[in-house]
Amino acid sequence: ALGLAWSPDGNSLAAASTRGEILVWRKSAGTWLSPALRIDPVDGKARASAGGLAWSPSGMTLAACDNDGYLRLWNPFATGAPLAVSTRAAVPAL
Repeated sequence: ALGLAWSPDGNSLAAASTRGEILVWRKSAGTWLSPALRIDPVDGKARASAGGLAWSPSGMTLAACDNDGYLRLWNPFATGAPLAVSTRAAVPAL
């Protein structure tokens, strides 16, 4: 794993993989959320890999930084694409 982050309530563990995806383990359920969150390319760039993860204080938003100059924000418990915010430079950690 490239990055790990526990949710504020201690019930979810996010793990960034080298394959460009983020997996979320639900401790209470004893299983991974499915499907994994994908770090999809933005602006036709090569697939990025998340290097840092952080949860919002509410535990409803997960932030991932990467090497393609974007910060991605998700609600991993709902469907929908992440919000990708350009940082104009690689963000190695949160």
